[in-house]
Amino acid sequence: MRICQKHQCSTDQSDFQSLSTLLESRGLIAVKKHKELRLCKICLRVDEKEVEYVLQDKALLAACLNDSAVL
Repeated sequence: MRICQKHQCSTDQSDFQSLSTLLESRGLIAVKKHKELRLCKICLRVDEKEVEYVLQDKALLAACLNDSAVL
């Protein structure tokens, strides 16, 4: 949500839910359901080899590390 706000992309709870459902279907996160939507827990599923590959892109890594406002 903070990343969307920083880039001035308005999102609401239903947009966030559909994005998280998409990420879950791709195996990037696991969502533990709760009666209240905002209380769902999200667990990151990380593939070490994919992370190593992404971290080889020094420009992307530098941009992510330098943008502490969204952390």
